[in-house]
Amino acid sequence: MTQLSRVLFPNPFGEIPADAAVTELEERFAFSTAYAAFLRTQNGFRFFALEEGADRQRYLTMGADSETTLDIAQLFTVAELPAAQHRIRALGKWFFSIGKGYGGDQYAEVLHGNHRGSIVHLNHEVFLGTSNFEQIAESYDNFEEYDVDFFELSVSSQADFLVDTVALDLAAKVASSAEEFVASCIQCDPAGFLGRCVPSRA
Repeated sequence: MTQLSRVLFPNPFGEIPADAAVTELEERFAFSTAYAAFLRTQNGFRFFALEEGADRQRYLTMGADSETTLDIAQLFTVAELPAAQHRIRALGKWFFSIGKGYGGDQYAEVLHGNHRGSIVHLNHEVFLGTSNFEQIAESYDNFEEYDVDFFELSVSSQADFLVDTVALDLAAKVASSAEEFVASCIQCDPAGFLGRCVPSRA
């Protein structure tokens, strides 16, 4: 079990915040005010930039001693967000992509339902190569085994189903809000500065 270091925000390992651009994206994609507030103080984050930073130790503190972690490579800058959302376009009705892991998995904010504003880890193997949600639904036989008519549900109920149905292995909740996500979940292995996401226990 490795003792991790938690990353402190804001830090200089992103780009200069752009308030006007954040406002435009917030209106376009309707993500949470908590995530918008983060973007206004921290425009993206990359672990390789942290590793190369001469003053990196100022932005690290004692983290978790946990075996339950996920990899995370970066948080997207404001300029990168539209393209990131396009990559998960089959899921874009319910999720807004904010970052990614080393292997292609995504981190996203939930846009609707009981988990609205929460941060989830999206399994890229589910949506890779898809352009619409119908293709994903077909891979699950249109959710027949779950005794639900997914396409007859409200958008909020659809979002709840995608997050709450653990067996789908699609969206795993890691934090209850963007604020909690950046305050406690983003950590790294101090030996190699590889990013680790430690899901909240809440």
